[in-house]
Amino acid sequence: MLSRSIRWRTLDGDGLEHLLITEEADGIFARGVIVSENERRFAASYTVSLSLDWLFREVDIETVEGTRLNLTRDPLGNWTADGIALPELGGCVDIDMSASAFTNSLPIRRVGMQVNEPQRFDMAWIPLDTLKPFPDGQIYTALGEGTYRYQSEASGFEGRITVDSDGLILKYDPLFERV
Repeated sequence: MLSRSIRWRTLDGDGLEHLLITEEADGIFARGVIVSENERRFAASYTVSLSLDWLFREVDIETVEGTRLNLTRDPLGNWTADGIALPELGGCVDIDMSASAFTNSLPIRRVGMQVNEPQRFDMAWIPLDTLKPFPDGQIYTALGEGTYRYQSEASGFEGRITVDSDGLILKYDPLFERV
Protein backbone atom coordinates (compact mmCIF):
# COMPACT_ATOMS: atom_id res chain seq x y z
CA MET A 1 0.00 0.00 0.00
CA LEU A 2 1.21 3.46 -0.91
CA SER A 3 2.23 5.73 1.97
CA ARG A 4 4.67 8.54 1.18
CA SER A 5 5.69 11.98 2.38
CA ILE A 6 7.10 14.15 -0.43
CA ARG A 7 8.26 17.73 -0.90
CA TRP A 8 8.81 19.77 -4.03
CA ARG A 9 10.33 23.19 -4.44
CA THR A 10 9.77 25.54 -7.32
CA LEU A 11 12.80 25.86 -9.57
CA ASP A 12 12.70 29.63 -9.11
CA GLY A 13 13.11 28.96 -5.37
CA ASP A 14 9.98 30.86 -4.37
CA GLY A 15 7.62 28.03 -3.47
CA LEU A 16 7.28 24.76 -1.62
CA GLU A 17 4.73 21.93 -1.58
CA HIS A 18 4.57 19.25 1.11
CA LEU A 19 2.43 16.14 0.48
CA LEU A 20 1.39 13.11 2.46
CA ILE A 21 -0.22 10.50 0.21
CA THR A 22 -1.76 7.29 1.50
CA GLU A 23 -3.63 4.40 0.01
CA GLU A 24 -6.50 3.19 2.16
CA ALA A 25 -9.19 0.55 1.65
CA ASP A 26 -11.60 3.07 0.12
CA GLY A 27 -9.22 5.20 -1.97
CA ILE A 28 -6.11 7.30 -2.31
CA PHE A 29 -5.87 10.40 -0.12
CA ALA A 30 -3.40 13.23 -0.63
CA ARG A 31 -3.02 15.93 1.99
CA GLY A 32 -0.76 18.83 1.23
CA VAL A 33 0.32 22.39 1.85
CA ILE A 34 1.56 24.85 -0.78
CA VAL A 35 3.37 28.12 -0.09
CA SER A 36 4.15 30.44 -3.00
CA GLU A 37 6.22 33.60 -2.91
CA ASN A 38 5.91 34.65 -6.55
CA GLU A 39 3.96 37.70 -7.75
CA ARG A 40 0.80 36.05 -6.39
CA ARG A 41 1.83 35.26 -2.83
CA PHE A 42 -0.38 32.70 -1.14
CA ALA A 43 -0.49 29.63 1.03
CA ALA A 44 -3.09 26.89 0.95
CA SER A 45 -3.78 23.44 2.31
CA TYR A 46 -5.60 20.75 0.36
CA THR A 47 -6.99 17.24 0.60
CA VAL A 48 -7.55 15.27 -2.60
CA SER A 49 -9.63 12.10 -2.68
CA LEU A 50 -9.13 9.59 -5.51
CA SER A 51 -10.52 6.15 -6.22
CA LEU A 52 -8.10 3.23 -5.94
CA ASP A 53 -7.54 3.48 -9.72
CA TRP A 54 -6.57 7.17 -9.32
CA LEU A 55 -9.82 8.65 -10.65
CA PHE A 56 -10.51 12.08 -9.12
CA ARG A 57 -13.42 12.32 -6.65
CA GLU A 58 -13.00 15.42 -4.49
CA VAL A 59 -10.69 18.21 -3.40
CA ASP A 60 -10.98 20.53 -0.41
CA ILE A 61 -8.76 23.60 -0.54
CA GLU A 62 -8.39 26.36 2.03
CA THR A 63 -6.12 29.38 1.78
CA VAL A 64 -4.56 31.02 4.83
CA GLU A 65 -6.90 33.94 4.19
CA GLY A 66 -9.85 31.60 4.78
CA THR A 67 -11.06 31.23 1.19
CA ARG A 68 -12.34 27.69 0.62
CA LEU A 69 -13.30 25.43 -2.25
CA ASN A 70 -14.89 21.98 -2.19
CA LEU A 71 -14.82 20.60 -5.74
CA THR A 72 -16.35 17.19 -6.50
CA ARG A 73 -16.85 14.94 -9.51
CA ASP A 74 -19.45 12.20 -9.22
CA PRO A 75 -19.21 8.82 -11.02
CA LEU A 76 -21.37 10.20 -13.87
CA GLY A 77 -18.92 13.06 -14.51
CA ASN A 78 -20.99 15.82 -12.89
CA TRP A 79 -18.97 18.52 -11.14
CA THR A 80 -19.96 20.75 -8.25
CA ALA A 81 -18.17 23.55 -6.41
CA ASP A 82 -19.41 24.05 -2.87
CA GLY A 83 -22.61 22.24 -3.86
CA ILE A 84 -23.26 24.33 -6.99
CA ALA A 85 -23.29 22.51 -10.34
CA LEU A 86 -20.48 23.39 -12.76
CA PRO A 87 -21.62 22.12 -16.17
CA GLU A 88 -18.70 23.93 -17.83
CA LEU A 89 -16.43 21.25 -16.33
CA GLY A 90 -18.38 18.47 -18.07
CA GLY A 91 -15.90 16.22 -19.83
CA CYS A 92 -13.12 16.96 -17.33
CA VAL A 93 -11.80 13.93 -15.50
CA ASP A 94 -8.86 15.17 -13.42
CA ILE A 95 -7.87 18.34 -11.61
CA ASP A 96 -4.72 20.38 -12.00
CA MET A 97 -3.94 22.84 -9.22
CA SER A 98 -1.66 25.75 -9.99
CA ALA A 99 1.54 25.72 -7.94
CA SER A 100 1.19 21.95 -7.36
CA ALA A 101 3.53 19.30 -8.72
CA PHE A 102 1.33 16.52 -7.34
CA THR A 103 -1.75 16.92 -9.54
CA ASN A 104 0.23 16.30 -12.75
CA SER A 105 0.69 12.74 -11.49
CA LEU A 106 -3.05 12.01 -11.80
CA PRO A 107 -3.31 11.36 -15.57
CA ILE A 108 0.19 9.84 -15.67
CA ARG A 109 -0.64 7.38 -12.91
CA ARG A 110 -4.20 6.65 -14.06
CA VAL A 111 -3.67 6.09 -17.80
CA GLY A 112 -1.18 3.72 -19.41
CA MET A 113 0.45 5.82 -22.13
CA GLN A 114 2.30 4.52 -25.15
CA VAL A 115 5.63 6.12 -26.06
CA ASN A 116 5.32 9.00 -28.56
CA GLU A 117 1.50 8.83 -28.63
CA PRO A 118 0.11 12.12 -27.28
CA GLN A 119 -2.96 11.84 -25.06
CA ARG A 120 -5.28 14.79 -24.53
CA PHE A 121 -7.05 15.36 -21.22
CA ASP A 122 -9.71 17.85 -20.21
CA MET A 123 -8.66 19.01 -16.77
CA ALA A 124 -10.41 21.15 -14.18
CA TRP A 125 -7.69 23.78 -13.70
CA ILE A 126 -7.75 25.39 -10.25
CA PRO A 127 -5.81 28.63 -9.81
CA LEU A 128 -4.96 28.62 -6.11
CA ASP A 129 -5.03 32.41 -5.89
CA THR A 130 -8.72 32.60 -6.95
CA LEU A 131 -10.05 29.05 -6.37
CA LYS A 132 -12.27 29.44 -9.45
CA PRO A 133 -11.90 26.26 -11.56
CA PHE A 134 -12.22 26.21 -15.34
CA PRO A 135 -11.65 23.62 -18.10
CA ASP A 136 -8.15 23.31 -19.51
CA GLY A 137 -7.00 21.04 -22.34
CA GLN A 138 -3.68 19.36 -21.62
CA ILE A 139 -1.59 16.92 -23.62
CA TYR A 140 0.76 14.36 -22.11
CA THR A 141 3.16 12.33 -24.24
CA ALA A 142 5.24 9.47 -22.86
CA LEU A 143 8.83 9.94 -24.07
CA GLY A 144 10.33 6.88 -22.43
CA GLU A 145 10.46 5.14 -19.07
CA GLY A 146 9.22 7.66 -16.50
CA THR A 147 9.52 10.73 -18.77
CA TYR A 148 6.67 12.78 -20.26
CA ARG A 149 6.15 15.95 -22.25
CA TYR A 150 3.38 18.20 -20.92
CA GLN A 151 1.64 20.73 -23.18
CA SER A 152 -1.10 23.23 -22.39
CA GLU A 153 -3.45 23.79 -25.30
CA ALA A 154 -4.51 27.26 -24.20
CA SER A 155 -1.15 28.82 -23.33
CA GLY A 156 1.25 26.78 -25.46
CA PHE A 157 3.36 26.12 -22.34
CA GLU A 158 5.47 22.96 -22.49
CA GLY A 159 7.33 21.09 -19.79
CA ARG A 160 9.23 17.87 -19.28
CA ILE A 161 8.11 15.65 -16.40
CA THR A 162 10.00 12.76 -14.84
CA VAL A 163 8.32 10.44 -12.34
CA ASP A 164 9.38 7.76 -9.89
CA SER A 165 8.15 4.15 -9.85
CA ASP A 166 4.92 5.28 -8.11
CA GLY A 167 4.19 7.79 -10.90
CA LEU A 168 4.89 10.73 -8.58
CA ILE A 169 6.79 13.75 -9.91
CA LEU A 170 10.56 13.83 -9.49
CA LYS A 171 11.08 16.88 -11.68
CA TYR A 172 8.76 19.04 -13.75
CA ASP A 173 11.09 21.23 -15.79
CA PRO A 174 10.87 24.27 -15.74
CA LEU A 175 8.63 24.43 -12.65
CA PHE A 176 9.32 21.94 -9.82
CA GLU A 177 11.75 19.43 -8.42
CA ARG A 178 11.54 17.03 -5.53
CA VAL A 179 13.63 17.84 -2.43
